[in-house]
Amino acid sequence: MRLARRSALQLTGAGLLAAPAVAHAQDNAAALRDLARRATIYLFPLYEMYRTRWQATVNDANPSRQRLNPMARSRFTCNASDRKAN
Repeated sequence: MRLARRSALQLTGAGLLAAPAVAHAQDNAAALRDLARRATIYLFPLYEMYRTRWQATVNDANPSRQRLNPMARSRFTCNASDRKAN
């Protein structure tokens, strides 16, 4: 008799605990959806910036690929009569 009472208490306790868990899971799903939306809004410009930079500097298929931050050196020093910056 005692085992039956314990198992009945466990079953009803599990049923009572499961109902709030289902409601909490739905709240978590909405919160997770909102968090994913906010992360997308925040991170999409960063992704696009990185993709554009990669396309311009790293992608081997790009024929107009540029070096990143090349150093320009010249043999003469600019003065006031020069019209072009080095």
